[in-house]
Amino acid sequence: MVRAASRSNEIRRVFRVFCLSATRSGVFAFFGQDDGYFPPAQKAMINLQVDDLNGVLDRLRDEGVAVDPKRENCDFGKFGWFTDPEGNRVQLWQPVATD
Repeated sequence: MVRAASRSNEIRRVFRVFCLSATRSGVFAFFGQDDGYFPPAQKAMINLQVDDLNGVLDRLRDEGVAVDPKRENCDFGKFGWFTDPEGNRVQLWQPVATD
């Protein structure tokens, strides 16, 4: 669960893009206090696994969400980011397709 200062329609639109429910589970990765991978003032960053990175980022942009134009490709998948209405950076991960 994520604590947010507001329950605005902007937050609901972001969640609707991912069809998020309260029953989803995840994996935690820990970063040091000085790690620059995400903003130091942000205590946690959500990483969501998606099937179509560019499609999801396009839908978020269409909803008026701030999408980072930067993309990363590596051996285990593609990554992209957006900023939620509370100002938190959120990472999207499209794993490498396996047969």
